[in-house]
Amino acid sequence: MEEKRLHLDYPPEGMEDVWRICRLKIIGRNISLSHINYKCTLLDIGSNDCAVTNFLEKEKFEYIGFDISKKALERGKGRNRVLCDVCNLPIKNNVADIIICTEVLEHIENPDKLIHEIARVSKPNAKLLISTPNSEGLFSKMQKLLFTSRFHNWQNIEFHFQVYTPRKLDELLGNYGFKINRKIKSIAFPPFKMIKNKMIFQAAKLISKLIPPDLQELLIWVVVKAK
Repeated sequence: MEEKRLHLDYPPEGMEDVWRICRLKIIGRNISLSHINYKCTLLDIGSNDCAVTNFLEKEKFEYIGFDISKKALERGKGRNRVLCDVCNLPIKNNVADIIICTEVLEHIENPDKLIHEIARVSKPNAKLLISTPNSEGLFSKMQKLLFTSRFHNWQNIEFHFQVYTPRKLDELLGNYGFKINRKIKSIAFPPFKMIKNKMIFQAAKLISKLIPPDLQELLIWVVVKAK
């Protein structure tokens, strides 16, 4: 009961973390660059404090954020927000043109249920931008070469029920009719305290541009729902 209560009441993430701001900028840029010539419905699954809206072209989207944490959603004042379990969205079938689901999948005990629900509310050809920690990132592979215990493991993070490889994520999405449109580079280093120094972070971003998407610390994919 205590664990469930804490999970329901997790706090808003805020805008102080350069690692998070980088991800939000990438999400906003890649969604806003989509070829959209009409106002579309964008669902943010696991929206936390709805901070991604700061990086969207607001005139293009009718935004709705969904999250299980009342504390987090309270920070999203002025946005359309719904308090709910994201595996049971209180909306009709085939309504979303674009869906964002970032760093949510690893927190879900039954990921099939989440992706099934996303597929249900998505229109044919809808785009889903999904991200999750990569258990086969460059840093994880480097750790395996060392003769010491691993000092960074996404699986050990509190409330991470499972972590994903590129293949595992592809198979999960493919089971519900989603096909990869593109893979996006972000940052190839874990969110260590040292990396969050702005100067070091900028250097890490430059190095990350040389790293293939499947070796980045986060898998950030845009996928499309088949007709």
